[in-house]
Amino acid sequence: MSDFYFNDGRAVLPEGWEDKTVVALSFPAGAEQASASFTITRDVLRNKEVNLATYVDTHLQTAKSFPKFKLLRHGDVVLDDKPAEQVEFTWRTPDKVTVHQLQTILINKGVALIFTATTQEGKFEDHKKDLLLLLNSIRLRQDI
Repeated sequence: MSDFYFNDGRAVLPEGWEDKTVVALSFPAGAEQASASFTITRDVLRNKEVNLATYVDTHLQTAKSFPKFKLLRHGDVVLDDKPAEQVEFTWRTPDKVTVHQLQTILINKGVALIFTATTQEGKFEDHKKDLLLLLNSIRLRQDI
């Protein structure tokens, strides 16, 4: 058994259960339709030998299959003193809305963490300051 922490508390995960957390934040508060969102996705790596570059390449190959995919930028960054990779791209959702996404990916203790900032195309600059503030404020827990 292991502890599972979330914003409002903690639970005990029985043997065989796995944390596949997705945290979703949206702006503005209370709106039915968000104009910006920030998600954190947790992916436990089955193959502990997978390195960051290989993981991101596989992740990016999936993204390239999205309709109207356009890669804007891909490079190395540092997040909370850990090496990470960042990809920025646009693509069209099934609802025919073109979105602009900035994904920052790192591997920590056998878990890939994917931080995704999303806006509609043309609105990214309106939210960039807040999204980058949120991203750069990430501090990974040391007790797990």
